[in-house]
Amino acid sequence: MGEFWVAFPGSIRCAGTWSVRDPNPTIVIPVTCGARVRGEAIVTRQAGLMTGSALVALSNGRRGQFVFGDLTYNQAFGQVRMQTRSWIPIGESPDGTRVGC
Repeated sequence: MGEFWVAFPGSIRCAGTWSVRDPNPTIVIPVTCGARVRGEAIVTRQAGLMTGSALVALSNGRRGQFVFGDLTYNQAFGQVRMQTRSWIPIGESPDGTRVGC
């Protein structure tokens, strides 16, 4: 099993597990964020499965997206027109620079 975690601004941290042997390019990972918040991450991986993007939706209404590997945010999600605190991608900023992941 692989471990998946994501953190949102405001210290919400979520974790889940997935099968590292899953060959599908798109996987859905259930996540738990403490006792009251749950959600899921839809992870889309490119060839080689080490690069891709994820969309995360939580039961409290929070949403997020991020990229991993060699993919830039703009390649995955297009040009950012408006940025709010809850939509800052984790792993890379909208201008393409890397941040903590």
